[in-house]
Amino acid sequence: MTKQLRRTAGFLIRTENTLIHVDPGPGAVVYLNKLGIDMRNLTAVIVSHNHLDHANDAAVLVEGMTNGGRRKRGAFLGSAYAIEGGDDFVPALSPYHRNMLQVCKAVKPGEETEIGNLHVRFTPTWHDEPTGVGVFFSDGRVRVAYLSDTGYLEELAQELEHFKPHAIIFNLIFDSEEIVPHTTTGSVVKFLEAYRPSLVLLQHFGAKILLKHMEKKIAKDLSTRFGVDVRALSDGDVIDLPLKTQTTLASFMEGENEGRSCEE
Repeated sequence: MTKQLRRTAGFLIRTENTLIHVDPGPGAVVYLNKLGIDMRNLTAVIVSHNHLDHANDAAVLVEGMTNGGRRKRGAFLGSAYAIEGGDDFVPALSPYHRNMLQVCKAVKPGEETEIGNLHVRFTPTWHDEPTGVGVFFSDGRVRVAYLSDTGYLEELAQELEHFKPHAIIFNLIFDSEEIVPHTTTGSVVKFLEAYRPSLVLLQHFGAKILLKHMEKKIAKDLSTRFGVDVRALSDGDVIDLPLKTQTTLASFMEGENEGRSCEE
């Protein structure tokens, strides 16, 4: 994050009428503007967990989504620590920004909601932000699983087998077989042994992987081992997902929702 070897601004999930920004870390507002994307068109912002590289620009995106608070709209969904704070974490949004939104909700694994034309399910993670979540997206034709920062979890592997995503997004930090509360090549292997999607997207690489230019080799080795399309993403990549659909995932850095109002 501090060296900016890769952008840390998160990514967009975009369909024909829904635009969701996921994990707006440092640089999110800069790159949205460089890409000519009007934040007033955002449907929602999702923060998987309350670490700076996933939540730093959350407040400024809320300002953009609500036109500086002039229009009460949009949804902000995030881990309990991102919304409410806890232990040594302060919330990602102040009460001032929460009151700009139509929906502001702390989510837990197992919860489901609708965002625009997307069905969203939140999944467990094993990470040092204990309230973190992953996110499964479906438009009824294409299913995408974003696991966020997590080590291997048997419960999450079972969720993948049940959801059967066409694509899985891994935040790959370490090229290691060790199973730790973060994503390593070892945990990716264990997840793919449990379920093999059509497409695997690797992003959020750790500094050692990037400095040694290992990301494409890791992707190639995994592809050969499991016989699936594995891609190491670069800043600015746009991925058109499987099946003939308008759903796209834009890697940058990479309607109304159920839940309580921020004022309630």
